[in-house]
Amino acid sequence: MLLGRGDVVAALHANALQRRDGRETSSLTMRAALNLGRAGDWKHALEILELAARTLTNIHAEYSDEGFLWTYPTCYATIWMRTARQSG
Repeated sequence: MLLGRGDVVAALHANALQRRDGRETSSLTMRAALNLGRAGDWKHALEILELAARTLTNIHAEYSDEGFLWTYPTCYATIWMRTARQSG
């Protein structure tokens, strides 16, 4: 359902944060980011988390969810380090 529509999910999430009427917690943020990440759409998953950080939105994450969200930066750093070693 989410494949190829991460842009729509990110836009809807941004709209939801704008309309939260001063509430500081968003239950949608973590669910949207996790589902997009699981679908491989890390660009939009990180966009959602960055927006939450910029708007000081509190999000609740289970320990296992936090571990999953570190998968992308860890993979990215590993690939970057391998590339740097090969080229330098």
